[in-house]
Amino acid sequence: MRKTILIVDDNKINREVLKQTLRNDYDVLEAENGKVALDLLALHHEQVAVIVLDIVMPVMDGYETLRHIREDTMLAQIPVIINTGSEDEASRAKAISLGASDFLVKPYNPEIILHCLKNNIAHREVSEQVNIVQRDRLTGLYNRDAFFDRVGELVAAHEAGYYVLASFDINGFKVINDQYGTQIGDQVLQHIARTVGACIVAIDGILGRISADNFAMLYPAEYIDSDTILHAHKDAMNPPCLGHSITIRIGRYVVDDLSLSPSAMYDRAELAEDSIKGRFDQTIVYYNESLRNSLPTSFRPRWSALCSSTMSNGSVALRSTSRMSFPYWNRTKADP
Repeated sequence: MRKTILIVDDNKINREVLKQTLRNDYDVLEAENGKVALDLLALHHEQVAVIVLDIVMPVMDGYETLRHIREDTMLAQIPVIINTGSEDEASRAKAISLGASDFLVKPYNPEIILHCLKNNIAHREVSEQVNIVQRDRLTGLYNRDAFFDRVGELVAAHEAGYYVLASFDINGFKVINDQYGTQIGDQVLQHIARTVGACIVAIDGILGRISADNFAMLYPAEYIDSDTILHAHKDAMNPPCLGHSITIRIGRYVVDDLSLSPSAMYDRAELAEDSIKGRFDQTIVYYNESLRNSLPTSFRPRWSALCSSTMSNGSVALRSTSRMSFPYWNRTKADP
């Protein structure tokens, strides 16, 4: 099957030269600026193998386009090759800092172009084999196991309280699937992955899809009340494919106990989140150790046993408890 190359350049002659070089080996898409390129990628990102990107363009230049691509979880794995002049070291340095994969020097050498594309496609295919193990296929986010592995690495490198781990999902996601179909449901999940993912990457955090519509994110606690997080939350609640807003529940655990396993940290956030299941007057809640006293009496022995087990071997997740709803759980923060 022929690979597709996206050429992004406002110079029609440059696009034509590249197209003639590639026509025997690849299918080609063309865009005259970054905005058009992003619109094309929204429709064809699964087909595009490599992007060849010019820097100086009207409407949206190459730097801004590259930044958008690297912040979008659905596009981030696509190699981006930058068109550059032979002496343009400053442009190269900036492009590398934004995530450029390689460079093509003008004037073009057809043989070098073909080798460059071949090498970048091969490198991407190797990376995709790794991603099969680490990434969720629908959203491009970390899957459950890879997310927890990465959480363990990040948390171990900082002091207690540096990070907050949040669990969140969609109120009534089953209704969306039933009413609009699973294809629209998938688009809602992809929208959340893109909007929240771009925000979390910008503040040096990570995002994962745990299961179905259950997501988790880890980020520095200093950003808890930031405009960045607030805007990501609001954007995520307005998927274009639905035409109306959705409600997202969020449970947060400030990682103050480094002896816990990542899955146990997640379960604390998820237990807090489940405490407001079915409520629409509150969408954000924090986990707090003192809250175990708020559990109904019948749950307390089971909760204590699970906590002890988690602390003793670090590998036991509270999955059997995390789907229960505890109506008297901590309610310390209303939706902003």
